[in-house]
Amino acid sequence: MEKTIYDNLYEVHIIAGKSDGSAIHDYELWSACANALNPLVDLCTQPVDVQTVQWDPSNFDELPFESLDWNDASHKTWTTKHKKGGKKIMFMRTNYSFPSISKGLEQGITPELVIMVEPGDRQRHDHAMLVAVREDVKAASPEILSHAIDQLKEVLHVHFHLKKQRPWGYRIDEMSYHRLLSDLGANALLEPGDVLAPTIEEPDWEQL
Repeated sequence: MEKTIYDNLYEVHIIAGKSDGSAIHDYELWSACANALNPLVDLCTQPVDVQTVQWDPSNFDELPFESLDWNDASHKTWTTKHKKGGKKIMFMRTNYSFPSISKGLEQGITPELVIMVEPGDRQRHDHAMLVAVREDVKAASPEILSHAIDQLKEVLHVHFHLKKQRPWGYRIDEMSYHRLLSDLGANALLEPGDVLAPTIEEPDWEQL
């Protein structure tokens, strides 16, 4: 069966951490995460697409953001813009893709790097991050990925760490795929009630 871009392999890491008082959507903590990820981002040749979802808790309206990039100004924007004056927000997620998934598919490529940032469920962990690196990008400098993950584990006060190699999508038949990497999230992979149990739909993770 002929391979397609959906068969591209990724090394995927999920890191969940316990808070020391900082939230993953606070500038100080996210800035430290971004610094750990910068050498990995530097391996990417494609422009970044950033999507952040935050709500106003008073009416559940989605909060607007201008176009964001991978730089300190944008990191500060999505972590502080709607919190000024002590305002509360509901942080749902921030996703980075190099390049945007839709534009990549138009060009016949899957992303070089995907980073998903989410709050935790507060019972098991306070924040979670998924980092997925396409295998050809990792192969260019595997020690950069390893070092970035080690730094993230320290910054996030790692509670658990899962690792897996998987394709962008799992093949159903000659023309169809499901369970795309883009459909996952760091928390969606975890069974309720068990901190170290990935879902049945996404088994075979290595627990580190």
